[in-house]
Amino acid sequence: MASLFEQRHEVTLPEYELATRAWRAYCSPSPEAIMYLLSGETSPLPYLRDALLRHLARLPSRRNGLGYVQNRALQLISEGHTTFKALFPMFGRSDPAYGLGDSQFWNDVLRMNQVKEPLIEIEGLQDLKDSSPRDGYHNAAFRVTDEGEATLAGKTDFVDRNGIDHWFGGAHLTNSNVWRWDEPNQTVIRS
Repeated sequence: MASLFEQRHEVTLPEYELATRAWRAYCSPSPEAIMYLLSGETSPLPYLRDALLRHLARLPSRRNGLGYVQNRALQLISEGHTTFKALFPMFGRSDPAYGLGDSQFWNDVLRMNQVKEPLIEIEGLQDLKDSSPRDGYHNAAFRVTDEGEATLAGKTDFVDRNGIDHWFGGAHLTNSNVWRWDEPNQTVIRS
């Protein structure tokens, strides 16, 4: 943000109007509202398009049911970044545009464990339910399960195997309301 300080200016009407439309789209019960917004002009807010595309990429992928952050975390674990202390900084270096804090990232990683068919095993914690920083999710260690390997390879689908009940902005994804990110086509689809 410091690098942008000299570019600061009073908010213009086009910026304000686009920000208002973007917030409504983000809060919409359907991610299609974001796609509609992105089909129009977003130049008054030059970082908005990429930010919203990154948000949509967190939806379950069409390929394996994991969002981008979970896919990337699972890939990094399989490559040997098996402790939270190694995994979180590596994700931050490889994907700095997400700007996730440690607890946001932890929640995405933890969701891959607390399901019927876990993709990872977690060790080094006294209790997964009481895993605040003071109690040590920073001390967590991970191992990819066979199910995780199959999901990472696109042979199984995380949502199909485990169901879903998760909010993405205003869209509440449930087993009867699943939206997916179609990465090759850069769009959302309902499945």
